[in-house]
Amino acid sequence: MDGLLADFGAVSGALIFIKKELKISEVKVEILLDSLNLYSLNGSFAAGRICDRIGRRYTKVLALTTFFTGALLMCAANCYAILMLSNMVAGVGVGFAFIIAPLYTAEISPAASRGLLSTFPEVFMNVGLLLSYITTYSFSNLATRLSWRLMVGIGAIPSVLLVVGILAMPESPQWLVMQGRISDAEQPLGYLKLEENDVVEEARPNNSARVWKDMILHPTPPIRHVLIAAVCIHFFRQSSGVDATLLYGPTIFEKAGIAASDHLLLSTIAIGVVKLIFVLVAMFSLEKIGRRPLLLISLMGMILPLPGSRGGPHGYRSLG
Repeated sequence: MDGLLADFGAVSGALIFIKKELKISEVKVEILLDSLNLYSLNGSFAAGRICDRIGRRYTKVLALTTFFTGALLMCAANCYAILMLSNMVAGVGVGFAFIIAPLYTAEISPAASRGLLSTFPEVFMNVGLLLSYITTYSFSNLATRLSWRLMVGIGAIPSVLLVVGILAMPESPQWLVMQGRISDAEQPLGYLKLEENDVVEEARPNNSARVWKDMILHPTPPIRHVLIAAVCIHFFRQSSGVDATLLYGPTIFEKAGIAASDHLLLSTIAIGVVKLIFVLVAMFSLEKIGRRPLLLISLMGMILPLPGSRGGPHGYRSLG
C-alpha cells in the first residue's frame, strides 16, 4: 500500500506548482489538504464493514482501484472543483488501505513473527512516501503544467501492479472461518503453517457481534484499559500534527526561509529519509525491546518538538 501513503507526499509537493497554474488561494489549498484526512476517515469507517462482507483481498483491490481512479482524475484536473473531486476519491482509497493492509497482514501472520510482519505495511508506506518525494523533486524542473500532473499521476502505476499481486495471494483464514468456510480456510492455514486453534474459534460466524458488544457495553477492567489506551494513542498521535508535517512540508520550509522550489522539495526528501530510517529501527527492535518501550520513546520524540514543550512558557518561536 506504499503508493497510497505516497499520495500525501506527492500532493504536498505538487501544490507548489498547482497554485501557480490554477491560481488557487491559500484558503483553498488548506481545504484541499485538510479534506484528504476527512475523506480518509470516511474510507476507514467504511472499510471495516466492507472487508467483513467481501473479504480482505477484494477490499484491498477496491482500495487500490479507488485510489487509481482518484490519481487519474487529479492528473487530468483543470480546475479546483475537479481537484476536490479527485482528492475525495483518492482519500477514500487511502482510508481503505490504512485499515485493511495491517489487518490482512496480522491475520495471515504466525504469532511468533506477527509483530515484525505487522510493521511491513508501515515500512513500505514510508518507502512509498520517500519515493514520492524523490519523484516530485525529479519532475520539478519540467513545465509547470506537466510537472505536477506527473507528480500526482505516477502514483497510479503501483496500484495496478499491486492489484495483480493481491489477486494471487490467499484470502485471510479468519475471514473464511467467519463466513463458515472452514474447509477453505484450512489451505491457507496449512500453507502458512499456522497451528493456532484459537484462530478458528475466535473467527467463527456470529462471534464478531458478541465481541463488539462485550468490548463496548460490558468490558472487563483490562479490556477497558486497552480500549481507552488504543483510542487515546491514535487520537493524540493525529492531534499532535504529525500528518500536517507531511501535508504542509514544503509550506513549513518556505516559512522557515527556503525560497527555491527545488530546495523545498529536497527538504521534504530529508523528512522521508529520517522517517524511513526510524521506521526500520522500530521494525527490527519490536520483538527485542517490546511494544510499550518503543511507544513511550516515540511519544517523547513527538512531544519534544511541539510548541510550548521547551523554552519556557512561550515554547519555540513560530515559523511564521
